[in-house]
Amino acid sequence: MSISPTSNFFFVSASRDLSGLPARLEPVSSFSPSFTDCSALCRYDTVPLQQADAFPQYDSRNIRMASVRRFNKVKSSFLVLIVAFWPGLAFSDSSLDSLLNPPAAEQSYSNEIQNALLAHYSNWAGTRHKLGGTGTNGVDCSSFIQTLFQDKFQLRLPRSSREQMTMGERVDLSDLRSGDLLFFRTGPTRRHVGVYVGDNQFMHVSTRAGVEIAKLFSPYWQRHFITARRVGLAGITPSN
Repeated sequence: MSISPTSNFFFVSASRDLSGLPARLEPVSSFSPSFTDCSALCRYDTVPLQQADAFPQYDSRNIRMASVRRFNKVKSSFLVLIVAFWPGLAFSDSSLDSLLNPPAAEQSYSNEIQNALLAHYSNWAGTRHKLGGTGTNGVDCSSFIQTLFQDKFQLRLPRSSREQMTMGERVDLSDLRSGDLLFFRTGPTRRHVGVYVGDNQFMHVSTRAGVEIAKLFSPYWQRHFITARRVGLAGITPSN
């Protein structure tokens, strides 16, 4: 697929940020792009972008989908961006592919982390929840995460979920990667932690089901979500 000088000058990107888009974009205010909420994509519904005045210094290198989502109050974590190019601007198949698809090395590493997480899950699935527990006869959420990161990534995390919540850097839900920590408020003083696996799912210790993989964007977890943190997994070779 390529965009020729006679095209309608539209390009659809599933990218979660605009950092890879070309700099020569038509100014936002002149063509009113729209953002499609993927939960409604099958109905071809769209969520129009509000006035571009919110981004007066539009720059494809630093505007992020997270900002667009917050400003437009779009709840879905995935957006399809429709962008118009300047007339006469053409792109080759390879340049479009580089925008639509992550680098092979980056994707491969993400898959390695996901495989390591799932390998750990296969050994712990169904293990019952036990407050203060640290083993396969009963484990709590923070101990499970601590053991996972020690066994699979040789990374020592603090014991409690409150301490774990101070590790790494904050990331937006729209920018999650496998291995990111997810934190929830499950009571006035209680904090719950899980780890993002991928495909909108996370692994954690449920008080009812024990160690399980759950849907991150279920109403319950969305309601209790606090923050996501990315700890230093870059460059670490996971152990499967």
